[in-house]
Amino acid sequence: MKKSPYLLLPVLFAFFLLSAKPVYSEDIKAVINAPTDGFSIINNGNETVARFLGDGTVGIGTTSPSALLHIEGSSTVSNALKVNGSVTVTTGNVAIGTTTFSSSILTLDGLSTLATQTLVVNGTMTVSAGNVGIGTTTPSAKFVVGGSFLVDSFGSMTASVIKSIGSITVNTKDPAIILDGSTPGDTDFWVGAIADEGGDDNDLFQIGTGTSAGSNAALTIDQDGSVGIGTITPVSRLEIKGSSTSVSDSSFNVTDSGGSSLLKVMNDGTVTVSGFIGMGTTTVGDRAHINNGALMITSSGATTDPILTGLRLGGHSAYSWIQSYNAGLVLNPLAQNVGIGDTTPTEGTLVIRGNPSYNPSDDGHGETYGYLADSGGSSHGNNSTTNGAFAYSIWAEDRVAADEFNAYSDKRIKKIKGISNSADDLKALNRIEITDYSYIDVIGKGDGKCKKVIGQQIQQVYPQAAHTTSDFIPNVYELCEKALYNEPDKQIKITTSKPHDFNVGDMVRVIDDNGMRETKALSVDSEYTFTINSDKKIEKIFVYGKRVNDFLVVDYEAIAMLNVSATHQLYKNVKRLEAENIELKKIIKEIKNDNVALKELKREFQEVKEIFKLLPKGDIREASYTEFPTVNE
Repeated sequence: MKKSPYLLLPVLFAFFLLSAKPVYSEDIKAVINAPTDGFSIINNGNETVARFLGDGTVGIGTTSPSALLHIEGSSTVSNALKVNGSVTVTTGNVAIGTTTFSSSILTLDGLSTLATQTLVVNGTMTVSAGNVGIGTTTPSAKFVVGGSFLVDSFGSMTASVIKSIGSITVNTKDPAIILDGSTPGDTDFWVGAIADEGGDDNDLFQIGTGTSAGSNAALTIDQDGSVGIGTITPVSRLEIKGSSTSVSDSSFNVTDSGGSSLLKVMNDGTVTVSGFIGMGTTTVGDRAHINNGALMITSSGATTDPILTGLRLGGHSAYSWIQSYNAGLVLNPLAQNVGIGDTTPTEGTLVIRGNPSYNPSDDGHGETYGYLADSGGSSHGNNSTTNGAFAYSIWAEDRVAADEFNAYSDKRIKKIKGISNSADDLKALNRIEITDYSYIDVIGKGDGKCKKVIGQQIQQVYPQAAHTTSDFIPNVYELCEKALYNEPDKQIKITTSKPHDFNVGDMVRVIDDNGMRETKALSVDSEYTFTINSDKKIEKIFVYGKRVNDFLVVDYEAIAMLNVSATHQLYKNVKRLEAENIELKKIIKEIKNDNVALKELKREFQEVKEIFKLLPKGDIREASYTEFPTVNE
């Protein structure tokens, strides 16, 4: 049974009743105030140190105790209470530094020096310098827990279990918070930092399921801020890994407030969008709206490198365009006409207007638009032979098949200068040589025999039918001997077995495993080596040749018209010969008529001769006569 100090009060009262005067010691005296007011203990400074009241309350440092034991400090008391043993409070509350008891078992308040004092509870909780530590005696923050921290809740709760105004720090290997639901069978979660303890900055922040931190991670954020969902090694700012390989499942889905899908990415890469898409614009005008850019469609494994097959669609302030890379461009007009450079193609199924103002002399970038030139369009035309400028609406590298070709020929668009001199045209046609040949590029053009003209020969004898343009010639046309790749510079040095005749800056056509491409010769080290750009190592390269700006093309239509004019001259010559033949026939006829008369005279002469033979000799004097010349039958 615990002993109360108040049991001493009867003994003290009896002591004071037997004494007629105050009890003195060297520093303290006891005074009985009244039977109901208890008694006081007064020090030599006449200050009340303690008072014992008749209601059983004791005050130390106060004359009006408000509890069974009420202690208040003073300027002469350095420690209000010191207990060298254990203190047990069976019921009620303990308040230190305040007279107002709260619902807590221990209330600390009003002590100006509390921030510098230390309170240790049972060796497991320490309050030091305003910080609270559980499992540690040196808390460095407002609340520090050394070891595991379990928050358990029973029954229903209307307030937060943990509430922090500042930050919470968990300092340990793989620090994590386990969110273990109290209902069995419910899904548990954990949030933590998974460290490899390598002393390097490559740890992960993860959120996962279960109660074992580091396993079943659902979301990962790496040291660079990349986020992975379904993967712990994101290679981009956001990477989502599908939960299955089924093509009917999606790995990303954005819905509206009603749950309808707006954007969905399926596991097979299929993307469905129910709304509009805007790229480069916030004012989307159609299902897919690209502003200040183009849409590129490439083949499998292709990049933005134009040597690969693909299709680009784009727009300009004044027009729209379609560009194809190394592949046929197919327009499906759905039984309607198609216009290129024409918004109202009514003349045919395909109508092409305009040209790129192509000029081989400036590497295909065009020249001054002829109609706006100072010369008023008189010196920059398609048929100019002085500056080599020609414009093409259709450029075909191989054959063109059609049922018929019709050329513009209305005299109202022409300045007639006169009829061509057919005699001169016949002479010019006779100077044109027809040559038997075959092509060097047997792969692209075949090895068949041809019987046509040669551009250089036409340029000499009939120059208005020969024109210069820009194209590639197969002046090398062989597999390279070596191809050395320079990874840092992204270049390939190519060696050929024959002189390539390339100069720095020449456009060179090569064929490799990516197909045919045209690129610049970056450097020429010798007549057998040159360097080009390449984003990867390529060992087998076929070198076709270089592009020249004096490539000759022949206007076969001009040659055909020359032949027409020459035929006119031949017709004139024939008509002249026919007239001469008629005259000759007349002369021959007259000669034939004269021959008939001579034959008649010969017959008559023969008759006269026979008559003379019948005459008696001597009766008639012999007469001399001359024989008629023999007449051919």
